[in-house]
Amino acid sequence: MAMDAMILLQGDVSQLSSVGDLWYWIHPESLSAVHAAVETQVSAGLWDEYLAPVLLYKAAAVFSLPGLALAAWPVVLEVLRRIAEGQIGF
Repeated sequence: MAMDAMILLQGDVSQLSSVGDLWYWIHPESLSAVHAAVETQVSAGLWDEYLAPVLLYKAAAVFSLPGLALAAWPVVLEVLRRIAEGQIGF
């Protein structure tokens, strides 16, 4: 992810790591094990149609969105509290 940060600063988003690349870099054995387990125990179609495309998504986008949502959660709660108390009206 640090390399992705450097790439983002340079403005070349085409070189960002995918989720699959990141997973392979962290623990290639588990990626292979999950792939085999899903194809043999669940459905090869599930892997091919749904999970494999997710592995092609840019890791920065996949992991940044939940992080931004978590960071914004206290603000959302404060706004909802103020609405409930009548400090903000619509």
